[in-house]
Amino acid sequence: MLKRALADATLVFSWFVADSGYGRDPVLRQFCDDNKVSYVLAVPVDLPLLDVYGKPLRPDLVLANTPNTAWERRSAGDGSKGKRFYDWATHTVTVKDQAPAEGYEHTLLIRRARNPKVTKKTPTASTRLSTSWSTPVPAPASPR
Repeated sequence: MLKRALADATLVFSWFVADSGYGRDPVLRQFCDDNKVSYVLAVPVDLPLLDVYGKPLRPDLVLANTPNTAWERRSAGDGSKGKRFYDWATHTVTVKDQAPAEGYEHTLLIRRARNPKVTKKTPTASTRLSTSWSTPVPAPASPR
């Protein structure tokens, strides 16, 4: 589907977004990187990553070591009960064995619920969404 979308000159888009079923697919991530398609993909907590020093890392460990000062509160838009606010943090990473496209970077984007609900499915109130995204690296500011 994405290949057909890229081939259709009348279809214009800036991002590709998918859930964790697709986020763990290395072939899809590689296709996006090869075609320089910016993407946001939900990823599992055990997705093998590398930190900026090349050391092994996992999204759940990044979350556990995210300092309170790294979180920013942002609105995710209006919901049925008003504005939906979440806390967000980002970390530069690389997906193991999959470097981003030239001029792009991988970032782990973590969304944390402000008031997590404890349920049978999430008894530890660990309602959070980790996503991996690939975007163009901003060009350095040119001297004037």
